[in-house]
Amino acid sequence: MSRSARHFLDLLDVELEDICADLREMEELMRTRIAASDLTEYVFQENSALLEFEIACISRLRIAIRDHAFETAQDLDATAAEVIQLCTHETRRMQMPPSICLLVGRRIRKLMQFLNAGEPAD
Repeated sequence: MSRSARHFLDLLDVELEDICADLREMEELMRTRIAASDLTEYVFQENSALLEFEIACISRLRIAIRDHAFETAQDLDATAAEVIQLCTHETRRMQMPPSICLLVGRRIRKLMQFLNAGEPAD
């Protein structure tokens, strides 16, 4: 695997960890809204269960990506495409909500733009 592809996977892992932190923060904000009576306990429980499930799904994806045997000669674009394919496969296999692939896909596109911006033009 190229150095840039390895760097991409390392950055993606940080981005996925960040998504989990954002989801946990959303849960904390909902707790605050319960205390202010802006949110019912029932709605909080429903939303919290979904957020926790999404966190668990992203955590499982992080493990799947770390454990996946990527091609050693792969470049950055091929690695990103393989991660997207892996995400799609794992999402279906583990019956994750489709929103997981959307969240991961957005982060992949963001990273690709960032990493490709540093490349010299041909």
